[in-house]
Amino acid sequence: MQRSAHDQAYLRSLLARRNQDGALQAHIDAEIEAAFHDLPGLSACAATQVEPTPGTTILALFFESPCEIAASTLQECAEKALARWKQPRHYQRLDALPRTGTGKLIRKALAARYRRPE
Repeated sequence: MQRSAHDQAYLRSLLARRNQDGALQAHIDAEIEAAFHDLPGLSACAATQVEPTPGTTILALFFESPCEIAASTLQECAEKALARWKQPRHYQRLDALPRTGTGKLIRKALAARYRRPE
Protein backbone atom coordinates (compact mmCIF):
# COMPACT_ATOMS: atom_id res chain seq x y z
CA MET A 1 0.00 0.00 0.00
CA GLN A 2 1.40 3.37 -1.03
CA ARG A 3 1.24 6.03 1.70
CA SER A 4 1.18 9.77 1.13
CA ALA A 5 4.09 11.90 2.36
CA HIS A 6 1.78 13.27 5.08
CA ASP A 7 0.85 9.75 6.25
CA GLN A 8 4.51 8.70 6.29
CA ALA A 9 5.48 11.74 8.37
CA TYR A 10 2.62 11.06 10.78
CA LEU A 11 3.63 7.42 11.20
CA ARG A 12 7.26 8.42 11.81
CA SER A 13 6.09 10.86 14.49
CA LEU A 14 4.39 7.98 16.29
CA LEU A 15 7.59 5.93 16.23
CA ALA A 16 10.02 8.58 17.44
CA ARG A 17 10.22 11.35 19.99
CA ARG A 18 12.86 13.85 21.04
CA ASN A 19 14.70 13.32 24.30
CA GLN A 20 15.83 16.18 26.56
CA ASP A 21 18.95 16.75 24.45
CA GLY A 22 16.83 17.20 21.33
CA ALA A 23 18.02 13.96 19.72
CA LEU A 24 15.45 11.57 18.27
CA GLN A 25 14.82 8.55 20.47
CA ALA A 26 13.10 5.45 19.14
CA HIS A 27 9.69 4.98 20.70
CA ILE A 28 9.69 1.25 21.40
CA ASP A 29 7.94 1.27 24.76
CA ALA A 30 4.70 -0.16 23.36
CA GLU A 31 6.50 -3.03 21.63
CA ILE A 32 8.37 -3.92 24.81
CA GLU A 33 5.22 -3.79 26.92
CA ALA A 34 3.33 -5.95 24.40
CA ALA A 35 5.96 -8.69 24.79
CA PHE A 36 4.88 -9.14 28.43
CA HIS A 37 1.12 -8.79 27.86
CA ASP A 38 0.28 -12.49 28.32
CA LEU A 39 2.69 -13.27 31.15
CA PRO A 40 0.74 -14.97 33.99
CA GLY A 41 0.57 -12.87 37.15
CA LEU A 42 1.50 -9.60 35.45
CA SER A 43 -1.46 -7.21 35.47
CA ALA A 44 0.17 -4.12 33.87
CA CYS A 45 3.62 -2.95 32.84
CA ALA A 46 5.45 0.08 31.50
CA ALA A 47 8.85 0.33 29.84
CA THR A 48 11.03 3.40 30.06
CA GLN A 49 14.64 4.51 30.26
CA VAL A 50 16.25 5.04 33.65
CA GLU A 51 19.63 6.43 34.63
CA PRO A 52 21.35 4.03 37.09
CA THR A 53 24.48 6.20 37.11
CA PRO A 54 24.95 9.72 35.73
CA GLY A 55 25.26 9.58 31.96
CA THR A 56 24.24 5.91 31.66
CA THR A 57 20.73 4.93 30.60
CA ILE A 58 19.15 1.49 30.44
CA LEU A 59 15.74 0.14 29.56
CA ALA A 60 13.65 -0.82 32.56
CA LEU A 61 10.32 -2.57 32.87
CA PHE A 62 8.12 -1.59 35.80
CA PHE A 63 5.21 -3.92 36.44
CA GLU A 64 2.17 -4.48 38.63
CA SER A 65 1.69 -7.94 40.01
CA PRO A 66 -0.02 -9.37 43.10
CA CYS A 67 3.17 -11.37 43.76
CA GLU A 68 6.84 -11.21 42.86
CA ILE A 69 7.79 -12.58 39.42
CA ALA A 70 11.30 -13.98 39.07
CA ALA A 71 13.66 -11.85 37.01
CA SER A 72 14.64 -15.02 35.10
CA THR A 73 10.99 -15.49 34.03
CA LEU A 74 10.78 -11.90 32.84
CA GLN A 75 14.11 -12.16 31.02
CA GLU A 76 13.04 -15.39 29.32
CA CYS A 77 9.86 -13.70 28.11
CA ALA A 78 11.91 -10.78 26.73
CA GLU A 79 14.38 -13.08 24.98
CA LYS A 80 11.57 -14.90 23.18
CA ALA A 81 9.84 -11.79 21.87
CA LEU A 82 12.36 -8.93 21.61
CA ALA A 83 15.63 -8.17 19.87
CA ARG A 84 18.53 -8.00 22.34
CA TRP A 85 18.75 -4.21 22.22
CA LYS A 86 15.04 -3.95 23.10
CA GLN A 87 15.23 -6.23 26.14
CA PRO A 88 14.95 -4.45 29.49
CA ARG A 89 18.06 -4.58 31.68
CA HIS A 90 16.10 -3.95 34.86
CA TYR A 91 12.77 -5.29 36.15
CA GLN A 92 10.97 -3.76 39.08
CA ARG A 93 7.65 -4.63 40.69
CA LEU A 94 5.47 -1.76 41.91
CA ASP A 95 2.28 -1.98 43.93
CA ALA A 96 0.75 0.34 41.33
CA LEU A 97 2.07 2.12 38.26
CA PRO A 98 1.79 5.93 38.56
CA ARG A 99 -1.40 7.10 36.87
CA THR A 100 -3.43 10.26 36.50
CA GLY A 101 -6.93 10.54 37.94
CA THR A 102 -8.30 9.31 34.61
CA GLY A 103 -6.03 6.25 34.59
CA LYS A 104 -3.42 7.42 32.09
CA LEU A 105 0.12 6.22 32.80
CA ILE A 106 2.56 8.88 34.04
CA ARG A 107 5.66 7.49 32.35
CA LYS A 108 7.96 10.30 33.55
CA ALA A 109 7.22 9.37 37.17
CA LEU A 110 8.65 5.88 36.72
CA ALA A 111 12.28 7.00 36.69
CA ALA A 112 11.85 8.52 40.16
CA ARG A 113 10.71 5.11 41.44
CA TYR A 114 13.76 3.29 40.09
CA ARG A 115 15.64 1.27 42.75
CA ARG A 116 19.15 0.06 42.03
CA PRO A 117 19.56 -3.69 42.53
CA GLU A 118 21.23 -4.61 45.79
